[in-house]
Amino acid sequence: FGINYGIVTNPEEIEKATLFEQKIWDELGYGNLEEEGYMDYFSQSQVIAAFEDGECIGMTRMFKDTDFPPPFIKSMPFYSEEERAKLVAMYQNREIEELGTAAVEKKYRHKDVNTHLWRIAYRDARKRGVQNWGIVMEPDRVERMNENYGFTFRQLGDVQDYQGGDCAAFIMNLDEVDKSMHDKKFIQHYWFTKLKLRADRKS
Repeated sequence: FGINYGIVTNPEEIEKATLFEQKIWDELGYGNLEEEGYMDYFSQSQVIAAFEDGECIGMTRMFKDTDFPPPFIKSMPFYSEEERAKLVAMYQNREIEELGTAAVEKKYRHKDVNTHLWRIAYRDARKRGVQNWGIVMEPDRVERMNENYGFTFRQLGDVQDYQGGDCAAFIMNLDEVDKSMHDKKFIQHYWFTKLKLRADRKS
């Protein structure tokens, strides 16, 4: 009973999560997943989702293991093209992944659904040896994430219109965020990084 969280591998549930993702994109005016080129990443993306009574009520995905860089490297302006080239090499070495869509049903927002999804994604990334996360988001939202969660995202380039919002590319090192969260949010750090996860999903 309740909300079940986990990495989704069952094709039927992946389809449900993707349809839910498009539903949220439609509500927020982000556009069409296929037209925006996101479907090119989906075959190798990692889906983390929340289900209640068999229906998806929240999801995020990690972009990884594709032959081309994820959107935050490929599509956004950088202060330095040398840094972009460095991140491309890191991506090719599987040292960096992009934290993609954070989609949550409206009535569940501000109820820590995102945090549950992110901690599963974080632990999985650490287990697989991923060293950095990239993201495309509005700077004010990233500032709040850094403050509220002890994240350490830093901006990589200027803001540009991206799917209807003024967004920029950001990156954070997972070793740095582990230390930052430990120092600033000790109890949250224990919950986020160490407290045993329930084996919710069986897919």
